[in-house]
Amino acid sequence: MSMPIISSTLEDGIHAKKYPLISNNLKWTVMEAGAGDQTLVFLPGTLGTVNIFHKQVSAFSPTCRVIVLGYPGVSDMSLMTGSFFGVLEQLKLNSAHFIGSSLGAYWLQIFTQQRADFLESLILGNTFCNSHRLRFIKIFQPDFLNDSSEDQVKKAWLQFIDRLATSELKNFLRNDVCDHQSSNELYGRSLAVAHGGLVGRSLLSDDKIALLSCDDDPVVQEESIKDLKCMYANSHHFRFNTGGHYPHVLNTPAYNNVIQRHCVVHLNGATNTMSL
Repeated sequence: MSMPIISSTLEDGIHAKKYPLISNNLKWTVMEAGAGDQTLVFLPGTLGTVNIFHKQVSAFSPTCRVIVLGYPGVSDMSLMTGSFFGVLEQLKLNSAHFIGSSLGAYWLQIFTQQRADFLESLILGNTFCNSHRLRFIKIFQPDFLNDSSEDQVKKAWLQFIDRLATSELKNFLRNDVCDHQSSNELYGRSLAVAHGGLVGRSLLSDDKIALLSCDDDPVVQEESIKDLKCMYANSHHFRFNTGGHYPHVLNTPAYNNVIQRHCVVHLNGATNTMSL
C-alpha cells in the first residue's frame, strides 16, 4: 500500500514533502527536500516534530538533499536500532551527514554503536550520553511516567512549553505539539529518556564528530556536557553563548554555520574548537 505524501512550502518558498515510513512495524515521519551531492539528515529531540528543523531545510535544501526523520516513541533500543537501519535502506541513504538534537542525538549514538560506515560526519547537539542526568526534570522521572497517562504527559509538556521565556519558540512548539505530535509519541520518547541510561560511544572516529552546546541550555547541564566531551575527547567542540536547548530555532545563523563548517572541517583536517 502506498503512503500518502503531503507537500508543503517552507520559508523562502522551499517545497518539502512529508510522508510516513514503516520499518520493522514502527512508523517514522519523513520530511524531505532538495537534491545534491551531499545529504544532511536531522533527528529532533523529545519535543517537536520534523517541523522543528524547518529553518535548516530552507537553508540547505537548495544545494543538498535534506531529510528530517521523526522517529517513533519507542524506548526499546534494539527495536529502534533495527528500525533505523531499515529506514536508511528504504531512503537509499548509503552516505550522509547526520545531525541530532537532544534525544535524537542520543539515539544516533545508540544506532552507530553497531555500525557507522554510512556516516560522513556526525553532529551531536544539546545532548547527553547518560539520559539519567535529565531526571531532575519531572517529565523524565520514571515515577511520574509510571503514574501518568499518555494524555497527562502531553499536558505536562504543554505546560513546559508555556513556561518558556522565548515567544518565538513557545508559539512554534505549542502549535507543533498540539496539532502534530501525538500523546503516544511524546510518552514513548519521554520513557526513552527516563529509562535509557548510559550508552556506549559511537563507532565513528572523533575527528568526524562535532559536539554542540549552549551556555544557556536549561535541559542539558554542565555535567552532561562534560560526560560527552570525555567520551568524545578528540571531537570538534562548538559552544554557543545563546540558543538554549533549541539553537536550531533560536540561534539559527550560528547553528547553520556549524553544519556548514563541520561537513567540510573533518575533510580538511582543520582546527577543532570554536566559541560562538
